[in-house]
Amino acid sequence: LILDTTLRLLRAFSRVYIAGMSRYFCQEIGATGILIHAGSGSEEKNWPIESYWRLASSCVSAGISVFWTIGPADQSRDYLHKNGAVSLGEATQAGNGPSKEDSLSAKIQRLESDMVPQHYAVELPLGELITFLGLFEIMIGNDSGILHLASAMGLRVIALFGKSDPILWAPEGPGGQAIALGSELGFPGEDEVQEALSFIMRKGFR
Repeated sequence: LILDTTLRLLRAFSRVYIAGMSRYFCQEIGATGILIHAGSGSEEKNWPIESYWRLASSCVSAGISVFWTIGPADQSRDYLHKNGAVSLGEATQAGNGPSKEDSLSAKIQRLESDMVPQHYAVELPLGELITFLGLFEIMIGNDSGILHLASAMGLRVIALFGKSDPILWAPEGPGGQAIALGSELGFPGEDEVQEALSFIMRKGFR
């Protein structure tokens, strides 16, 4: 109960914190974009990156921005950049390490100048990532710590399984807002995932 309350307060704080820096982003992009986390602690637990890309591209074609969250060891990074994903906040001062231009506030403000529906690659420190997650309503991803965190924070998640057992490891977000697809015997098909996403989006963004 204490953890659940803490995570809910964290999500509420995220919205207030970002809104103070970027009202447009919080109200427009955070309310209609979706998150994808295509990595996990084990490569064999990952739904194919090509399948994620096709799913995400269908969202972009429908006018919905897709924000790909990337961890330090995620192999999706090269694939995303090769296919034209826009990095969220690239500016650094050469030789001087991160500057104030690399704050979460600065990164989001840079998005506002030319935001259009497309793929965005988001690589943030954990603290900033938690704040960023709190803006959104929907995340799709593999069985991973980030997906479970998003679910606990109250996001509606679609968890994709292929090597682990969803009966044991499916996320349990508040209000039954998690959908688990696949099993330890195999990953779900692309049509099944697309149907689940369409179902969640028909319910509308809060």
